[in-house]
Amino acid sequence: PEIIVKLPEGRELRIRNVKKYSGEELDGIFSRTLGKAKVDLDSFTKSERTTIMEGQVEPGMSKAAVLRALGYPPKHQTPSLSGNEWTYWRNRVTRFVVRFADDKVVSTR
Repeated sequence: PEIIVKLPEGRELRIRNVKKYSGEELDGIFSRTLGKAKVDLDSFTKSERTTIMEGQVEPGMSKAAVLRALGYPPKHQTPSLSGNEWTYWRNRVTRFVVRFADDKVVSTR
């Protein structure tokens, strides 16, 4: 199953769901990935807002800011958001781990 989004310049973005990795049904992926309302970034610091808009992560960012910047990590590697390590993929073969202490980013590797 997949979600197809038509981008303003006419290209298509395809979001494929592989449930064994996402841990979600397609409707769950849809609601976590896409929304009708603009995301409110006012609760974040100026530095976090800039980093979120760049899709990056920096030390000191909150878990909530990381979710806005990178989205949800795949559940098969990060089963709980309460943990102190979240694993993401840069591409199909390269992954990286965001480490937290006291709900703030301390490092990425």
